[in-house]
Amino acid sequence: MISLVLRQGRGGASLSWFQKSLAPWTILPVLLYDGLRTPPLPYAVQAGFTFNYGIYILNKAKFDATKAFISHGGGFIVPYCVYISFAVLYGLTA
Repeated sequence: MISLVLRQGRGGASLSWFQKSLAPWTILPVLLYDGLRTPPLPYAVQAGFTFNYGIYILNKAKFDATKAFISHGGGFIVPYCVYISFAVLYGLTA
């Protein structure tokens, strides 16, 4: 049972590494391939890719800023307020 938990932990760590380092770049081959195709993808699909990538960037900024305020024994309020402030700013912008 313990070895199963350890294997799942390692698998989760590798998936986390993939999501952090490679996933943002997986859109580039799709966009490059789209430029070489005879009938290009509809503009709505291209706009969707761009929109999703923009959301990814904004979420990454939110989580990175929140992680910067997390410290050992630092409490809950400051990171929570940073996280919520991003949500409020996104809501006001929308």
